[in-house]
Amino acid sequence: MGVLSLYYTNFSYAAKSINTMIFQTNHLLTSLIVGLNKDEKNVTTHCEYTPLFCISRSG
Repeated sequence: MGVLSLYYTNFSYAAKSINTMIFQTNHLLTSLIVGLNKDEKNVTTHCEYTPLFCISRSG
């Protein structure tokens, strides 16, 4: 019985840490995607002023 409860405690701890890892990974991915979107917006506003740059980037 003692071994089983010890195993259960370790399992719940592992589950918590896995959840934390997943949350952190999702947060990282979200911030990366937001960063990429910001870069894209910067490029499109940049394109309005320099059409050559826009053409070279899309090509």
